[in-house]
Amino acid sequence: MYRIKSRKLENITNKVSGNKEENTLERGLKRKQLNQLIRENEKFVRTDKNLQIKIDKYQRKDIPNLKYEVQKRTGLLSQLEKTVNQINLNFEALEKEKTALSSKNLAELTEIENKYKEVIEQKAAEFSQIFEKQQNAWREKIEELRNMPPEDELINQINNLKHTLSSTEQNLEDKIAKNDNDLILYKQKLQVSFSEYKKKNSTSLEELQSQSKNLESTMAELQNIKTEKNSQLRTLAEEQSELERIVMDKQLQVDKLNAEIEPVENKIKEYQNSFVLLKNDIEGMKIKAIDNEQQYNEVYDTLGEELSRRRRLLNSITELKGCARLFANIIEDEISEKLIVNYSDESIEDMKNHKTYKFTKLIQNFSHQNKDLFKEDLHVYIDFCLKRRENFNLFSVGSSNIPNTFEKLLAFFKNNYFDKFVITLQYVMLSDNADSQDLLSNNKDGGKDVEIKLKIEESTISLGSTLITLDEITDKLQIKKKYSQLNHQNGIGLSKFQFFCLQDIEPIPIDFYFIEIYQPSIYPILKRSTGTESNLNSPLEIVLKKIFHDTKSAFVFQIDHSDEVYDILKLSSHLSFIRNPKGK
Repeated sequence: MYRIKSRKLENITNKVSGNKEENTLERGLKRKQLNQLIRENEKFVRTDKNLQIKIDKYQRKDIPNLKYEVQKRTGLLSQLEKTVNQINLNFEALEKEKTALSSKNLAELTEIENKYKEVIEQKAAEFSQIFEKQQNAWREKIEELRNMPPEDELINQINNLKHTLSSTEQNLEDKIAKNDNDLILYKQKLQVSFSEYKKKNSTSLEELQSQSKNLESTMAELQNIKTEKNSQLRTLAEEQSELERIVMDKQLQVDKLNAEIEPVENKIKEYQNSFVLLKNDIEGMKIKAIDNEQQYNEVYDTLGEELSRRRRLLNSITELKGCARLFANIIEDEISEKLIVNYSDESIEDMKNHKTYKFTKLIQNFSHQNKDLFKEDLHVYIDFCLKRRENFNLFSVGSSNIPNTFEKLLAFFKNNYFDKFVITLQYVMLSDNADSQDLLSNNKDGGKDVEIKLKIEESTISLGSTLITLDEITDKLQIKKKYSQLNHQNGIGLSKFQFFCLQDIEPIPIDFYFIEIYQPSIYPILKRSTGTESNLNSPLEIVLKKIFHDTKSAFVFQIDHSDEVYDILKLSSHLSFIRNPKGK
């Protein structure tokens, strides 16, 4: 570089008049500027290395630790919430069981009380009457004892009674003798009267005997009823005893239940206290988690800003090199074991062929994740070209289509540039073996898509196909998109976007070409179109050659388990030497 500049200085020196001292001074100034550029470049390289070390430290240590702490705290909070919920469920179950037992016991006691209420009241009345009679008898006896005369009077009364007794006995003997005589006379009269009465009332006697028998029968029935009633009374007494025993058993059960409930209530109180403590701990942990989350967000935002600045820096370095940008979409769970991916060095080593392939950026992805490729480095690349108003392109290369890449590109443009640009779209399928087709045409007949009339112009490619704006895109476009992917076996998918800045008085379009190549048969055509040969063999080579000549280039390579991955790596090595055009 120094020699080239020196030769230019010599040529200038021969043309411009001046003395030797002025030429020497000018040459010294140029050398100082060159040395200053070299020192700034070395400082820039050291800064880049320091940034890389710092970013690697964040990625390897700080961010995983923060993620681990957040996940750990989240898991602990989830476990505590489950424990608290289980305690609440146990508490509610115990409350329901306690309420059910209390209701059941109360119902049983009420039923027993209603069942034997009349018997108890009857027995209580009988016991009350017996007790009252016994009490009255004892009162009379006490009153009699109180009214007894003194002892002297009692002796006089006894003597009087003895005298009265002897006179009474004499009178009694007289009366007995008299009564015996009277009895004999009376019996005689009675016998006579009875004979007369018997003769007169023989019929009435038979009736009386019959009535007597009936009375005896009635007495027997009454005796049976009495026996039955006594049996019923004994049964009632036994039932009363059984009732008293049941009441005592129920009371014991209630006491036992209360004894069992008491520790449960104590345990519930303990659970409630534990729940309050746990709730306080959870609130504290939530506060800590919020603080940690804020710290994590601050670190994450800082890291995001640092990564964004690094991407812009890497894009500027790549732009200074003047070469095409190469991005590798690494499908980690499908990549071949013979390929070693080195993310720190942005390279892929082929153990099979003992070769190493360098890329601008390796993008880590997974088959189930389908990462959005336009959120990071490709975003920086597209944003850079639009800000500088330079035409640019993006090639999607793989053995099969990258899922939803086209749809995500449309969504990316809508979300980021819809308020700054009017964006138009043309979408065609180009092939050497079949007619090129307009995939946005409104074909109402349901037949093949309309053929296009492509034209190569001085600074652009006129596709001669249907042109729509992004706000006109409907679900029909998705159907056309799926249809076009089926036809990629015969060619490539070419989307032409034009960006018209809303702030321009006379908008000048910025062209962006999105090229989809998913068939290995197209790789040689892509490779030949980057060469310097002027004799191109196919229309595809001419179109691709024109795109490389007019626009900045970027490639996204699909690196997976397919057999064509080695051809893709070789193709990436060849495309890494493509030089971007100078200017728009």
